[in-house]
Amino acid sequence: MRFTDLHIRNFKSFEQTDISFSPGLNVVKGPNEAGKSSIQAAILVALFGDTRAGSQELDQYIRWGQETRPLIRLEFEDEGIGYTLEKDFDAGTASLTWAATGDGVAGSATDADEVQRMLGTLLGSQSLDTYLNTACIRSEEVSELRLASAPVSQRLQAKVISGRQAPA
Repeated sequence: MRFTDLHIRNFKSFEQTDISFSPGLNVVKGPNEAGKSSIQAAILVALFGDTRAGSQELDQYIRWGQETRPLIRLEFEDEGIGYTLEKDFDAGTASLTWAATGDGVAGSATDADEVQRMLGTLLGSQSLDTYLNTACIRSEEVSELRLASAPVSQRLQAKVISGRQAPA
């Protein structure tokens, strides 16, 4: 699975932001409080957040000074199929649409439970905890690696390949 685009509205510090991801490794860099962690949180909320959740679970994501809950659209591709996941936390809706390149096979799901089941299958994980522990490399993990004096690219390579020799 490769993320291609992220659209965020009323999420944490973002009023409205569009981000495109390039093929390969994407690095998000910026000063403190620039929104780096919020971008990661938006992706995780898109993948695992329940649009029907109560205020207690969603208040932490609502843009500061606003009452409108977030809308997140994440576009990604997997095995030649393009997907668009949209979660509107204000309306309480979730949708997943897909279309295969070439043959044009397309479909959609709008039932929140069905969308979550399909995402879990695509991700190979039904839970956020499992996903975080298998798919994400966090900055604190990179900084704690034994190669702490090595450049970030070498530390990332070491983390990804678990010490095996291969180009990053």
